[in-house]
Amino acid sequence: AVKEKLGDRSKDNYAAREPVSIKTNDILGKIEGRFQEVTGMSKDGKFGTNREKSQEFAEVFTPLKIVGKMIDTVKELSPSGKNMDLCAGHGQFTLGMLRKFVGEDSSFDVGKYLRENHFFSELQLESCYKLLYIFGGDINLAIGDARELDKLPRGWRGVWLYVEARGAGEWFNITSSVRILRMDTVADVEKEFWEFG
Repeated sequence: AVKEKLGDRSKDNYAAREPVSIKTNDILGKIEGRFQEVTGMSKDGKFGTNREKSQEFAEVFTPLKIVGKMIDTVKELSPSGKNMDLCAGHGQFTLGMLRKFVGEDSSFDVGKYLRENHFFSELQLESCYKLLYIFGGDINLAIGDARELDKLPRGWRGVWLYVEARGAGEWFNITSSVRILRMDTVADVEKEFWEFG
């Protein structure tokens, strides 16, 4: 029955597969819906890009089909390991990993993974807002230059912002401010689904 709901996910290219609709992983469906909303992704997996931003920031939006193939080449990728979506953009690599993990184990806890084992890094504030909307306000997100990640405190969690002034920079924990702004947390999304879904 689980295989019927998930479809055949035993093959490679998990990221290009149709969204999961199994009840225990409906949070992934919610994330996928928000991803489609934010990116304007069409049924064939294409989504629009801002050419000016692409040139200014050297953005490359990797199509989900290619993301899936890339993820399948990383044999060490594990839901129990720590993973970072570096220069995350809209989070298509994270979405690909989540699809892969759910495809391999239908009991995979998406929310717990995002809170405990997964990290995002992104420089552009517009993309950070989108990541927080897509994946929820309780993700681990470093907002700032990826070259400064080694300055984050050991064991950091939540949302951190890198601020540079007079040639020196420092990371600030802004998690509580982000939550006050009413960003949905993964737990809020899960609660909403179980209460109203």
